[in-house]
Amino acid sequence: MNVLDVILPVLLLMAVGFVGRRLKFLTADGVDSIKNIVMKVILPVAIFNALASATFSGESFVAIGVLLAAIVASFGVGFLLRKLVREPYGKYLPFVVSVYEGGLFGYALYVSLVGKDNLSYIAMLDIAGLLFGFGVYMNVLRRVETGEKFSMRSFVATAFGTPAFVATLLGLIVGATGIYQSFVGTAAGEIYLACENMLTLPLTPLVLIVVGFNFSLRGELLAECFKTVAIRFVLQAILVVAVLTVFRWAEFAKEWQLAAIVLMSCPTSFSTQTFIPDPDGAEYVATTNSLYCAVTIVVYIVLAAIL
Repeated sequence: MNVLDVILPVLLLMAVGFVGRRLKFLTADGVDSIKNIVMKVILPVAIFNALASATFSGESFVAIGVLLAAIVASFGVGFLLRKLVREPYGKYLPFVVSVYEGGLFGYALYVSLVGKDNLSYIAMLDIAGLLFGFGVYMNVLRRVETGEKFSMRSFVATAFGTPAFVATLLGLIVGATGIYQSFVGTAAGEIYLACENMLTLPLTPLVLIVVGFNFSLRGELLAECFKTVAIRFVLQAILVVAVLTVFRWAEFAKEWQLAAIVLMSCPTSFSTQTFIPDPDGAEYVATTNSLYCAVTIVVYIVLAAIL
């Protein structure tokens, strides 16, 4: 697999959403329906299966913890830097400079570098993003959108009322206990895998179409998006160095180190804008994500040349 095999389908699907909005064969109501089915059905099933099928070890838990610390750090710094981006976009800065798009983008790039047999390294690291993303990130995003005051009771209720967060917890339990491995070898397990594959197959195209639908070429917006791209790049570069320092100190295999570089060079989760009802906010996040893909591609090309 080369870089064009990964990038061109992504760009094509984004183009479908972008052109669909301009030609009006995609409407805001239709895209909202797509968001609902992604958030409430397809994404939770994909998350559960990814975590349930993972193989855990002491080393993987350390790696997850290190990346989780990096995500929390970037999220916190994002709040401190909000005033660098003008409103109404500044409030979204913490969400755009933290978390990583692994499953829809980073995984394919990583596999093309080290092979499918090593996919578990980046998938393990991505668990940190899943836990933080659907336990804290989306919860705080909801409060930013609605203006609700923080309360632990409401926070917990919202988390457990989010299908993706429940899927994350269940997937971790099933994966850590080894139930999944025993189940998939049965006749019922084969039926489950067939259903899971059919249900989650549209995930990538649907999310990328939504990203493209919300992409904007307005000059005023692009200026803020380019500024955001620069902020995220500098912040993530610092964190990559910190994470690699820990991995090397712990003598982790180079696959872990490459996984960290690829994952942390990706844009924030493509699904973020599906959780933002404000059209201006969704447009800002989608446009920033689309622009940041160029950073990911450059990092990938450099890694491919070195390896």
